[in-house]
Amino acid sequence: MQKILLTQLLLCLLSAPAFAEAGGETPAATFDKIFQASQDDDIVTIYQNSTPPAQTRLVFGKILSLLYQRNALAASRDMKSSVKPAEFDLLLKKHKINLADIEKNAGNVKSEAEVKKQVETIVAKIPVKVAFLAEAAKLEARLQEEEIKLNLAEEDLPKLQDVTIADDRAVGFLVIPKKEGGDERMPTYFRRIEKRWYAANENFVDEPIGEVPQEKITNTPYQKKFTFKPATVQEIVLPNGKVVAFWCLVQPGVAEQQTASGLSLAWGEKPFQISGANSYVKKGEVLTSLTSMTSRYQLNVENCEIKCTVDLAAKGELPVTIYVQKVEK
Repeated sequence: MQKILLTQLLLCLLSAPAFAEAGGETPAATFDKIFQASQDDDIVTIYQNSTPPAQTRLVFGKILSLLYQRNALAASRDMKSSVKPAEFDLLLKKHKINLADIEKNAGNVKSEAEVKKQVETIVAKIPVKVAFLAEAAKLEARLQEEEIKLNLAEEDLPKLQDVTIADDRAVGFLVIPKKEGGDERMPTYFRRIEKRWYAANENFVDEPIGEVPQEKITNTPYQKKFTFKPATVQEIVLPNGKVVAFWCLVQPGVAEQQTASGLSLAWGEKPFQISGANSYVKKGEVLTSLTSMTSRYQLNVENCEIKCTVDLAAKGELPVTIYVQKVEK
């Protein structure tokens, strides 16, 4: 049960400012508000302390939750409940939520951008989002036989640690103690709006973060060491004029490429847009040395070859040495 409640908290933080004193003075203060609200089943407070994009995801997630519960009630013959499927239908209709829109778009999208656009379109039709969330919470509460509280010892409570702030964005780790020992670390994101912090989507790094530092390479061979943290990016301009952006993902990598920092290197033509098959940035071989605890990624950009050597043993940050040389085609 504890795992379920902690998962709900994570969903609120990773998928969740319209009222006075919403948000917190620090990311930690915002985390405390949302954590307390998750214990109290107070989805309205979670909504108020989330960024607008996170609010959209939170509302859409609630719509899907209602549909799931409605369908479960309709399909069950043995469930004895005072709540009827028709009540879900009335609630959705009252708040201008058209099931036809959801059913029409389900499974009929081609890209993440289309999914985002369709979600925003559906949520935008709800006149008062807070009212919808409040009424949805009341309806769901009637399905619960008893109120469930998160009752953990102080040492077992999840804590926000290692917060990195970059301009108006921040990322920290939600550290959850495991019964079998050790901790589980989940990235948790925040954004500052008008001097106060709000919980943000995990994909807030899709947006530029202020001025992106750029290194122009005129002479080769070139070599320089960079240090990456969450929510930071570095661009290099190659001698052929092509730009390659580097940043880190909050994930440790796989197999022998796993990092002690829990971060992994990513790249693309633009910040936070990972290179696809049609990109001019072509990925080559990957060599990992367990002796030096490094992984070297080779990238090819026309007549330039880039070798990125990642320090797998570093903690708290991701040191990367970038080497560039021209090659004959």
